[in-house]
Amino acid sequence: MDFPRRELAFQGAAPGFSMHLKRNCSISPAGLARVFALIASLTLGIGIGFAALGAWLILPFAGLEVAVLAVAFLVCGRHAADYETIELAGGRLTVEVADADRTVRHVLDPRIARVELAAELAKTLRS
Repeated sequence: MDFPRRELAFQGAAPGFSMHLKRNCSISPAGLARVFALIASLTLGIGIGFAALGAWLILPFAGLEVAVLAVAFLVCGRHAADYETIELAGGRLTVEVADADRTVRHVLDPRIARVELAAELAKTLRS
């Protein structure tokens, strides 16, 4: 049985290196819309039921709950396509970071580039 060859990043005889890191989205946008519609209809249905029984003050809070949930889903969806790309090729080290609607690209000289861990991250990795 022939297994694929595995090499560590930036080591080995390979002339270049590329790594693309992105979030693991476990639900599609259509699935997220369906889940939101189900939760919103259930919440508003319960609110309308209580309002029909005379507890009308439940309905505005149910509407507020649905609005806050919509904002939370939109914020989460805005960052669903975030990614980071690290590429070493052609004598350049390129780091590209996409965060929401902003993409920043840094091109560095790999001979003088240096990677340092933040103190909190280094402490976490040691323990």
